[in-house]
Amino acid sequence: MKITATNRKTWENFYQSAIAFRDLAPWQWMRDSDMFGVQDPATGEVGWCCIMGAAGVVYALGVYPGLEGYKSYDMLVQAPYQDLTESDELALGMEQNILKTEFVDRNETDKTDRAVFKKLGLKFRGHNQWVQAREMSPGYLPYYMTDEQAAFMAHCFQQAVIVAERFKEDMGILRDDSDRMLVRTATGENGALAWKDEYRPEPEWDEPPMQPANTFLVNRAKKELERKKAAICFSLDYMPNPVEGPNRTRPYFPKIALWMVYGSGMIIGFELFSPKNIKERFENVFFEKLHQIGIIPQQLIVNSNMAYDAVEPIAQALEMELIFAPDEEVFREVREGMMGRFMGGGF
Repeated sequence: MKITATNRKTWENFYQSAIAFRDLAPWQWMRDSDMFGVQDPATGEVGWCCIMGAAGVVYALGVYPGLEGYKSYDMLVQAPYQDLTESDELALGMEQNILKTEFVDRNETDKTDRAVFKKLGLKFRGHNQWVQAREMSPGYLPYYMTDEQAAFMAHCFQQAVIVAERFKEDMGILRDDSDRMLVRTATGENGALAWKDEYRPEPEWDEPPMQPANTFLVNRAKKELERKKAAICFSLDYMPNPVEGPNRTRPYFPKIALWMVYGSGMIIGFELFSPKNIKERFENVFFEKLHQIGIIPQQLIVNSNMAYDAVEPIAQALEMELIFAPDEEVFREVREGMMGRFMGGGF
């Protein structure tokens, strides 16, 4: 997020649009459930806009990009109606997919924000007046927006002002008679865009089918390991503090996997995963732990929905009984101990 001769106009437009939205304060008459879409003229992807502030806590415009973004919004909406574990609640927050511009106090901005303000000659004063632009991707620390994201957000701010002013006069504009959602779309060249209303079905999706475990790893385990009437506890959690990526790249929240002996809580092993490598490494690491203990246990006890989903293909392939038991005392004790050691630099 650095202002150059090439991107200066993009960021000036972004901040001007954000300030106009802030000054309108549409959260005074709109709720975060009053969603509408804005189609990105550059990519064609729809960003689903959420005006935040009615509760008087966070004042912002959030834009959930595409289907994946909308899914992360819907998961938040559905969370109060689901029986989520502490681990799953933490994961829900860590896996948001959103472009978010929040209006904050000065002490909530950082050196990078303030350098941009100075470069553009922007001055803010007062409570919830400072503009903080961040992109949130699953598993990563909120980060600075790219030039392309800022350009799209400027469109979203401008269309949000138009939609909010219309909504104030007619609350029915966000849905048509078929309950389709309002999406603002544009034609023409950038700088001379003509915007219009379209109504589209609310995004829907099917849960992807479970991918089977790696056949080679499964067959090797069945051949080399003894089946035993035993139980292993497995937990998978996000670490609550971020770590810096390789070569000082974007910080991320690692996932920590723990394998424990049921009953004693003795730790068999642990592993950290980054958002980039968990899909590639998880199966290999899990089978390595089984070979380390030398058995295929009869039961595998897990602490969260996240852990359940991760190991279900392996448990099914190895005919292990998979048990969801987040209230097991061993999970709480070991999790607190391990989190404390990691956060305190013990490893």
